Amino acid sequence: PLTQRQAALVVSDAAHYWAFTLLLCSRERWAPPRLASRVGLSGRSVAAALAGLERAGLLARDAEGSYCPHIGRLVTYPRDELYLPKLRRVLRGHWDEMTARRGKVLFEQGVLIRAPEEAVRRLLPALVAGVNGSHIYSLRDGGPDTGLVACTALVRRIGGL
Repeated sequence: PLTQRQAALVVSDAAHYWAFTLLLCSRERWAPPRLASRVGLSGRSVAAALAGLERAGLLARDAEGSYCPHIGRLVTYPRDELYLPKLRRVLRGHWDEMTARRGKVLFEQGVLIRAPEEAVRRLLPALVAGVNGSHIYSLRDGGPDTGLVACTALVRRIGGL
């Protein structure tokens, strides 16, 4: 798991988040200009992010470029109840911004039902299993049709209507 300090650094801005996330999901070594080009951010911000992530022990560097020694591991963020809602908002912001600039929504499905919350909560384990199961498709090597994909589930109580 990431410490509170490491997690705060990773989500502090788009350059830190995308540098860490892309390197965590890639066996490749990344030089700052190439990484900046891939994520569509300035070379200066990406170079600073790589250096900060390296100081925090999240990335390493060799002659070929920066890499993540934690590749292939499931990295978890702190689970403090006060911390998670803010973290989720920040992550959604990074995802939404990058999707708007370079991505697309591949699928969205929704249904509006009237049901007791207790009954709906019995559905949550199946949703968690489905979202977590998407991990079996995760690759560590790039290819012509690979990309980062955010698989999420959201169950929203609209109100006492």
